[in-house]
Amino acid sequence: MKSVINILVVEDELEAAEDIRNILEEEEGWRCRLAGSGAQAVAEITGDYDVIILDRMLPDMDGIAFLSKIRREGKMTPVLILSNLGQLRHRIDGLDEGADDYLPKPFASEELVARVRTLLRRSQTKDMDDWVTTGGFLIHKEARTVHFKGQFIRMSAQEFSFLTLLCESPNDIVSRELIWQAAWPAYSNLPPRQNVIDVGASRLRKKLEKAIGFDPIDSIRGVGFRLKVG
Repeated sequence: MKSVINILVVEDELEAAEDIRNILEEEEGWRCRLAGSGAQAVAEITGDYDVIILDRMLPDMDGIAFLSKIRREGKMTPVLILSNLGQLRHRIDGLDEGADDYLPKPFASEELVARVRTLLRRSQTKDMDDWVTTGGFLIHKEARTVHFKGQFIRMSAQEFSFLTLLCESPNDIVSRELIWQAAWPAYSNLPPRQNVIDVGASRLRKKLEKAIGFDPIDSIRGVGFRLKVG
């Protein structure tokens, strides 16, 4: 792990922000910088931070909007959301938008430290190959999430694997055999079922067209499929 850990704390309540900084700096020796608004956080994110601690409710920007912005720009810094909104749907929304963890307020300082430690360990071992970015898509292979220009798109397991394979080879034709093995791994020892692949492709294309306004996938008859980029 790095000798100096840099953490950005995005929190508009100064006292709360100072408390977090004191916990992390005095008890753990990590270096913290504070941002009291979304605009200030956007300016700060150009720095080299190991973890971002993000308040959900900011005076000028919803924390989720800030998170969507940095993920859309390809910034993969681990993010821990802190929020008074602790209901299940709020936690799911935060995680779906690209957060790595979600801690409802109030919280114990020991739990905050433990969660940050977990994110640091995870980021130290995380392979950059876990991320795929092409044609406006941002895909996290480990978390199995898909965003298009900041918009989260919910995918089934088959749809996720199908799209990821295409995004890994933009503008190239991906064979039906490879798609079958990736999207239907339980049946990969069997010959590809063309009708199943066609139905899966049709569902994926309709979902993308509804979500982003167009269909980015070409079907190459009898050969495979291609993600159109550029």
